[in-house]
Amino acid sequence: MEVDKVLYTTRETSVYLGYSMTSIRSSRRTGYLGDVEAPKHIKLGESKKSHVRYEKKELDAWIARIKEQIF
Repeated sequence: MEVDKVLYTTRETSVYLGYSMTSIRSSRRTGYLGDVEAPKHIKLGESKKSHVRYEKKELDAWIARIKEQIF
């Protein structure tokens, strides 16, 4: 049984959205990606080396906002 992936790493988010990993990381600091509010992320842990993940539903919502801007 295959389970749909819910949480994406920064690398997976980069591939999914078509942006560089640097742009994805920068969006966490600036709050914007592609002139639209950046997708929300989840920080797992409290240290500087904690893992960051993105929920697929947040990535899909970001794609929808981009489409609204274009059309």
